[in-house]
Parts: sequence; C-alpha cells; structure tokens
Amino acid sequence: MYGENYSSLRRILVYVFSMALLSLGVYFMTSANLGVAPIISLPFVISKVMGLSLGLTAFCANIAFILIQVLILKKRFPKQEFLQIAASFLFSFFVDLMAFLLAFVFVPVSLPERIISFIFGLFLIATGVSLMSLSRLFMLPGDAISRVIAKERGRDFGKTKVFIDASVVVLSTSLSFFFLKRLEGVHIGTLITVLLIGNIVSFFHSKFGDKVEAFIGFEPVLKEEVA
Repeated sequence: MYGENYSSLRRILVYVFSMALLSLGVYFMTSANLGVAPIISLPFVISKVMGLSLGLTAFCANIAFILIQVLILKKRFPKQEFLQIAASFLFSFFVDLMAFLLAFVFVPVSLPERIISFIFGLFLIATGVSLMSLSRLFMLPGDAISRVIAKERGRDFGKTKVFIDASVVVLSTSLSFFFLKRLEGVHIGTLITVLLIGNIVSFFHSKFGDKVEAFIGFEPVLKEEVA
C-alpha cells in the first residue's frame, strides 16, 4: 500500500511539473511575438480582443472544448473526464502566475532575444507535453477533443489533431482580423511549432521516457523480440 501511494504521489508531481513547464513555455513563446502554438492561438486572440488575462481565456476555451466532448459523447462521456476542468484550472493558474512573475524578470525586445525566447518556449512546451503524457493522467481539453473525435470517427489521432489545430488557427485568424484588424498570435512560429513539437516530444520519449516512468513507479513494458 505504501508503495502504491508513493507511486501515485510521484505521478501527480510529474503531472503538476508538466503543467508548470507548459505554462512557462507559453510565456516565453507569447512574449517572443513570433507566433504561438495552435491550441493557444484562440485564447491568445480572445485575450487581446477582450483585454483579459491569457490564463482566464485559456480556461474558458478549455471549458468550451469539454462541452464539445460532452455534446459528441453525450451519456457516454466518462464522468472522471470532468477532471479535465481541474486540469484546465491548474494550467490557467500557472499561465497567469508565470506571466506575473516573469514579466519583472525577462521581456524579450530585440530580435535575437525574441528568437531565443521562442526556441526556449518551444522546448519547454514539448517537454511539458511529454511529461504529461508519461504521467498517464488527464489530457488538457484541447488535446482530449482530438482523441474523442478520432475515436468516434475511426481516424488517426495525429491526423485528427492536425485538423483540429488547423481549424483553431483558422478561427483565431478570422477573429483577429475581424476584431483587431490585424493578425495576432499566428505567425511563422505557429508553423514551426506544428512541424517541430511532435518530433521533440518523440525524441524526449525515446531518450527519457523509460527513466520518467521508472521514477513514477510504472511497471516496465516488456517488448517482444522481433525475429
């Protein structure tokens, strides 16, 4: 029993740490003003339109993603998945906390600083996504909705996520031009994020996945020898 509790604690710690890394990455990426990750583009534009914090608009967007999942699955929506609300709150809290703390420490101004900030943010987000996946706890609603649609339609998760991300970017771009009369959040960095973040996640999994799972206390998966 003690071992199980110890493993659960480490699992939660890894999950919370992944949230902190994600939100830290969001700060560096948004501060660089070179484009944000697709799933962040919508709350980013809404925050600019309404003058609200990114954390608050991210929370509202995630609640909308949860409601869409409920509409798709109806009574088949697993009750435990409502814990996505808690995950969304934690993520939003960290986003605003990092923005508050780091605004006094680092704000990139020159182009080299912005490029460094973007690259750093990209790697932090990828690492956070990897750790969240390895913890095997709840996905953020923006990713969970891709999982639900892929399962319902019998589609590949990766391709479905690309479709959802592209749809969010189109919506963000439309809202940006309509309300702000300019493009916000969606730039060259958004494309770079789409192309690279998955590869960075895969690299992290291949190099550190076993170590993270061993730290948490998961049983190693036995791989069959290929003849």
